[in-house]
Amino acid sequence: MSVEQEGLEKKEAPASTRFLRQMLLIIINPREAFIQVKDSPSFIPMLIIPPILVALTFTQYYVFYRMKMNIPAAFYTEQIDSFINSLIQLRLMQYIVIVLFSILLMLLIFWSGRFLGGYGDFKQGVSITGYAHLPNFLGLVIIILLFLFIPAVQTSVLTLVGYPIRGQPKDNIVIGLRDYIGEDSNLTMRMMSYYSVPLNATISSGGAIIGATSIVEGEINITYAVTTSTGINKTVKKIWLNGTSLNYNTPLTIRKIFDSGEYCVKNCVKSFTVDLTLFLNNTYVSPVQENMSIPYILVFNVYEAGVKTRTYEVSSSFYTEVAQCPDPKPLVNLINEKISPIVQVLIIAVSIWQFLLLAVALRIIHEFQWVKVILFVGAYAAAKYLLLGFTI
Repeated sequence: MSVEQEGLEKKEAPASTRFLRQMLLIIINPREAFIQVKDSPSFIPMLIIPPILVALTFTQYYVFYRMKMNIPAAFYTEQIDSFINSLIQLRLMQYIVIVLFSILLMLLIFWSGRFLGGYGDFKQGVSITGYAHLPNFLGLVIIILLFLFIPAVQTSVLTLVGYPIRGQPKDNIVIGLRDYIGEDSNLTMRMMSYYSVPLNATISSGGAIIGATSIVEGEINITYAVTTSTGINKTVKKIWLNGTSLNYNTPLTIRKIFDSGEYCVKNCVKSFTVDLTLFLNNTYVSPVQENMSIPYILVFNVYEAGVKTRTYEVSSSFYTEVAQCPDPKPLVNLINEKISPIVQVLIIAVSIWQFLLLAVALRIIHEFQWVKVILFVGAYAAAKYLLLGFTI
């Protein structure tokens, strides 16, 4: 069979067959593949390869969040399920933006060669841009296989209380103090914290988590505002909750959460202290309510010269956002130890492979000299790194 007849047979083959053949040639003989693309470009690579990359990325995150995070069944609530779904969707949308931007950037770099003496047209540019992302396809397949080979990791549940998930944080507790200390003043508090539900905890019939844990990170911000002849004076105090023990039947009590003797040397008619009992254990249930009422008790001890100490107790509650989510840290630590070094090498290999494919395409289709090829590939590499970083 002559060369002309062989080329005619390839050209007359179904588009799907040519596409599969050219995908294989991209791996084993990219020069021959791009010669075929030059003679018979197609939109098929752009229509097929990017959706496959998105599907593989979904699979990657599905394996990570659904198969490798082993959350105890007792704590796997609808809220946890919804959180994981949202997380997968967010990661997927981020990847879609990245891959589309990478494709548009490469197409722009290739098309700009047309104005600098190149011979490639738009259809050829679309075709080679699709094929040049084939290394990403193989890289994602390898990452998924790596994920599948690691064991599932026991994963606890984090409970987040008072976190400003939507909008700016707001003060939760406001107490007017005029009736207690005789001053035109108020006390405002804002609390944020999160704690991990123990893996060995159990749940009572009422939903209470039987077990003890400690607050991983948290704080209470107290603002005392008093009106004086010179304006409003504000004093802010922060109390850290890091490491505070939390039990399903024990409230959190803090003595002298505010002591006016420390902050109100001037413009204070009376000195006073405030003790706070916060029923944060009210959030120690599964599943939690997204907007939960947390009871609290404030005890004011008011001191005045020549007058017996007066004590007032105020019981109330405040609404705050409470959310639960899985704690991916143990799984992330395992991946950082076992897989991340391999992935870093893989990212470099995929990036270099993609740059080489672009170089071969520019050389064959635009018929550029190597100096111009290197400049164009360098421009693409620099722009991609600055705008997206090197990713698969």
